[in-house]
Amino acid sequence: MQLSQLQMVKQILETGSLSKTALRLNWAQSVVSRQLAALEDECGGRIFDRNGRGVVPTELGKRILPLVDLIIDAADEMARCGAELRNELSGEVKVSVGPQIAPVLSGPLYRNLKQIHPRIRLSVWDAYSHIKSDLKEGRTDVAVFMHTFYTPDENDWVIGEIDTYLLGLPDSLATSEETLPFAKLANLPLLLPSLPNLWRRSIEQLAARENVELTVAAETNAPSATAALVHAGAGYLIAPLASGPAAARMGWIGEDLRAGRLRATRIVTPGLPSKLVVSRGANRNRSADAVVRMIVSLLPELMELRPSRSAQASKQDVSMIAH
Repeated sequence: MQLSQLQMVKQILETGSLSKTALRLNWAQSVVSRQLAALEDECGGRIFDRNGRGVVPTELGKRILPLVDLIIDAADEMARCGAELRNELSGEVKVSVGPQIAPVLSGPLYRNLKQIHPRIRLSVWDAYSHIKSDLKEGRTDVAVFMHTFYTPDENDWVIGEIDTYLLGLPDSLATSEETLPFAKLANLPLLLPSLPNLWRRSIEQLAARENVELTVAAETNAPSATAALVHAGAGYLIAPLASGPAAARMGWIGEDLRAGRLRATRIVTPGLPSKLVVSRGANRNRSADAVVRMIVSLLPELMELRPSRSAQASKQDVSMIAH
């Protein structure tokens, strides 16, 4: 029994004629007759009776026709499943995420991907330095990071801007006011990531422009070490913080602020607003594009961002990413 024979039976039922079925299928009428006879042998009786006006189903034909429909529908469904699997997005997508963004983004990104693209496998890394070279050379597919003096290109989407704060212990003098002029960072012991970190470069560029001499008490690149040094009173941390409840979700810093183990003051005159950037790497594929689209759609609400001018363009441009 072949699927083509069952499909032929459906055509005979619709046309009521072996000759019309042969024309519709572009077969010789003798082929239709042979195929029908072979199927009737397997079924143990005639499926159609011939009369002067064509053919009509026999009692056996009436009983098996619903089964023919089921078999054809099942075969069509099997073919659709195969087509969906061929077209479904899959594979590993490497995402480098800044340490303060990762706690906010990672969970929602994973949950949304599993719901919409279950065959995409996320590989999430900390984004500290060499971000652009990692993207360019294919070591990561997507990067999410914050940078102050960043000029986006066609591979970047600027999601919004985040204010920068000085963070210290609850009794520290430098964080006792709501705001702190940038010039007052001079001579404060600072805890900064080591070069060539993009965030460190941003701070030093602004300090050079404002003729402010920075004092680096220690360089630290690991969140756990940074937290230990701050709690030990080794120095102050400079970090961008989201506004509202989103700040409390930004890793250990947010937890310590909520628990009163840290105090923050916003840096002003000049401020140090950071652009939140999503950047696509050299590995161009549909799965990576889908992850970019999802990150760009999730971040504004997750981070409670105020949009920058370039963010408005980014919202329009992201729809241009290949689907």
